[in-house]
Amino acid sequence: MSLIAAVLEQSKSNAFTIQDLYKNWRMAEIRLLIANEAASVENDNLIGKIRGAWGNILLEGSSITARNDVACDWTAPSGLAIFFQINGFLAKGIDFPKPYVFTIEPHGPDMILTLRLFGFAADWAGEAAFALVLAMQRGLDYGKDGNKRRSFEVLDRSIDQSTGLPFPTTTPQLALDFTSPVSAKKGSFHHANPHSILKGIMRRVSGMAPWQGGSLGDIYADLFREIEAMSPPPEWINIKRKDWTRRTVSRGETRQMPISGGLGTLLLPVVSQPLFQVLSLGQYIHAGSQATIGKGRYILRHPA
Repeated sequence: MSLIAAVLEQSKSNAFTIQDLYKNWRMAEIRLLIANEAASVENDNLIGKIRGAWGNILLEGSSITARNDVACDWTAPSGLAIFFQINGFLAKGIDFPKPYVFTIEPHGPDMILTLRLFGFAADWAGEAAFALVLAMQRGLDYGKDGNKRRSFEVLDRSIDQSTGLPFPTTTPQLALDFTSPVSAKKGSFHHANPHSILKGIMRRVSGMAPWQGGSLGDIYADLFREIEAMSPPPEWINIKRKDWTRRTVSRGETRQMPISGGLGTLLLPVVSQPLFQVLSLGQYIHAGSQATIGKGRYILRHPA
């Protein structure tokens, strides 16, 4: 068992309340200001390309064992090990979620690229930031055979770290406004049904808890039952289908993977305080599949 997996496994036996999770919630936010790329925010494949280039830089600075997809044997594990390897399992057949998400947004004529790290993965913020800047400067792959690269000008970089979040206590009716497409199953718009999305958020928050040092335990099951019994049921308002294609490379083989998701507002009935608090955390880590590359991003609000 790797050092990272051992820490996560130990965290599973440390029972957290939701308030404990808020108190211990640790994040690092790495922000790059990219020159003249506001229009690139509309490119559904951009973050995937960025993640791939970032991973290649991390690979260069990793241990031999990590390069061979074996547990990193360094005393201080490499960034590749923490961000790309499977580091144990939350439950049988379910590995821990990756402790980061990317987002992009326009900033005047420029673009802000944000990499958010969660829990003790924030200890690798320096390595992650260095690799991200270098990846953008070296350029992203835009050729079918990897023969075309486009570099980006990084105007500025910031790294902010924080521990603890304000603990919300109200339980009004809620709406989740999705600003990037969400689906509860990879490549399938048909699984963007409300109950699946909400359960997926619950799974991600529960899976992220060990990165923060604890486990939600029985709270997880209680909230699942609440989601299943919601009355009136949650419903989509003005949902729109969004389709895109993601280029993947596996064992030297390049494939185009069709993906679809839903964009719109998910309207909920009045929910319990614990579920409201979990959904509030979900805003930081996103929902559904492809969450690490910016999909499933939402804003929680109280409908008028």
